[in-house]
Amino acid sequence: LRYVQKRVDLLLNRREEIERMGRQPTLGALFHGEPGTGKTHFAKILASESDADFYRIRGPEIVSKWVGDTEEILRELFEHASDNAPAILFFDELDSLGSERGGGPNQQFGNRIVAQLLSLMDGVDQEQDGLLIIGSTNRIEDIDQALLRSGRLDWKIEFEIPDYQGRIEIFESLRQQGYDV
Repeated sequence: LRYVQKRVDLLLNRREEIERMGRQPTLGALFHGEPGTGKTHFAKILASESDADFYRIRGPEIVSKWVGDTEEILRELFEHASDNAPAILFFDELDSLGSERGGGPNQQFGNRIVAQLLSLMDGVDQEQDGLLIIGSTNRIEDIDQALLRSGRLDWKIEFEIPDYQGRIEIFESLRQQGYDV
């Protein structure tokens, strides 16, 4: 995961180095794996080590029953993060916002949210905005494929259940950050 930390630092703070190498900067990543494998914790570590503002968006918490409210919240989050770049927008439980679109009558809301996310991601100016968008899910098969296309959340990182040594390292990391474990 050190490789991921270095790449995030390049993406947020030294984009010109990526461009000099002839590479296109990544807009986003998708952390996926079983619950409890450290996806959210790792995103927080990335933000603190890269000195980026960190916006944790929990899908179920921003969903509103009023038409247009959730979309407005998303627009404001992207705008605020862009104004305070470098920043990481972390969508925890992305499947609650970005589930596969469909034609059923109960899916109109989900279709609007996915369309809004796609529009916002496509509107990010990678050279100026200094944003990294990270989605997290334990149900990758439920994510709308348009969100996973090139130029969006196309950098996929799988989090596997840690072995004994991995768990020890996680606890040590938590202790170093002041958590009582």
